[in-house]
Amino acid sequence: MRGLLERSRPALLLGVTLVAVTAAVAHAEGIVAVDPEFSSVNPAGHATVAIMYDANGATVGMRGYHLVVSFDHELILIDNPGVDVREGDLLKDVGSTLFFVEQPDAHTVVIDCAILGSTGGATTSGDLCSITFLGQETEPGVSPVHFSDSALRDPVNDPIEHSTLDGEITLTSSGVTMTEWSSIKALYR
Repeated sequence: MRGLLERSRPALLLGVTLVAVTAAVAHAEGIVAVDPEFSSVNPAGHATVAIMYDANGATVGMRGYHLVVSFDHELILIDNPGVDVREGDLLKDVGSTLFFVEQPDAHTVVIDCAILGSTGGATTSGDLCSITFLGQETEPGVSPVHFSDSALRDPVNDPIEHSTLDGEITLTSSGVTMTEWSSIKALYR
C-alpha cells in the first residue's frame, strides 16, 4: 500500500499544481459590467447606465473594445445614439481615440472604441461608455441590458479574455391613477 501511495504522490502533486495554475489563469481576465446593475425608469423618464471595465484580473493593457448591447425596445429605447451613447474616460485618458456608435435595429446598439497610434493601453479600471435609455409609455416590465457580443483588444490587437455582467432596467408605472369623476365629486358634497 505504501508503494502505491509513493508512486501516486507525483501525480497528486501535478494535479494540485494544475488546479492552482488553472485557477490563476481563469482569474487573469478583465470584467465588463453594467453599472448600476439594477435601475429603474418611469415612462417618458430616462435612466443612464455606465459600462465599466474592471482591470483587476487583467494582465495586459486594453487598446480597444467592441460591444453589442441589446435591450427590450418595447420597454426602453435609445432616442438618439449619437447623443445618448457617450464615450467614457478610460481609453481617452491614455491617448486619442476613435469612438463609433451604430444602432442597427430598435433593440441593439453597437459601440466601438480604440486608442489611435502606439500605446501600452489602459491598465486601470474605469468607464468605457454610458448609455441613456428612455422609458416607453407602456405596461411596466423589466428589460435586460445584455451584452450579446463583446471583444477587448490589447496593444498588439490580440484578444483580451474577459467576462461580462449584464444589467436590468425596470420600467415602472407612470404613477397616474385613473379615478372616475363621480368619486372625486363625492368628496366635495
